[in-house]
Amino acid sequence: NKFTQVDASTTRRYGGTGLGLAIARQLARLMGGDVEVASEAGKGSQFRLRVRLGLRPAARTGEVAPVARPAIASRHDGARVLVVEDNRTNQAVARGLLAKLGVRADTADNGREALRILAPGGAAYDLVLMDLQMPEMDGLETTRRLRAEPPDPSRHLPIIAMTAHAMRGDRERCLEAGMDDYVPKPIDFGALAAALDRWLPAAPALPDQTKRTA
Repeated sequence: NKFTQVDASTTRRYGGTGLGLAIARQLARLMGGDVEVASEAGKGSQFRLRVRLGLRPAARTGEVAPVARPAIASRHDGARVLVVEDNRTNQAVARGLLAKLGVRADTADNGREALRILAPGGAAYDLVLMDLQMPEMDGLETTRRLRAEPPDPSRHLPIIAMTAHAMRGDRERCLEAGMDDYVPKPIDFGALAAALDRWLPAAPALPDQTKRTA
């Protein structure tokens, strides 16, 4: 069954919505298998996945190998983004996707660390990707403080919510706190690229190296 967090606050230590296992079980059952669990309080849980797998037919002689997709040209080369996220795996995923878009990314583990990094006189960032649920200080409170005391009062710092929350009203809460946009998790590359297009200036076009001067 989908579980419910005992601690429902946005500053709880452990994240997750309980959807991952439920979705995995649905997929396993569609493949003629199931997901089983053995759990003991205070010791931990063990999960088993069973699925029916068929053998893939051997490639026939003369078949052409699939062509690799070309690299995506970045519109935001040189832009700098701060990823505020307490989960190290999610940090790595976000940084990898941003790297594909030519964006330099740094990370902060929670809201308090983000405020320290973004304090006036520190490094300048073009955009912030902000998780909602984090220990010590959540994304909503962090955003409110950044809006009350902006790192650079002369310019607006775009803040994009990056969260697994999908309930009605969550987007409104993000916007009311001062966030500019919303990207759901797990992060979709296309959705992230579209959000950056909306809030980051495009990199200047490179000169055409194919032209020749007389």
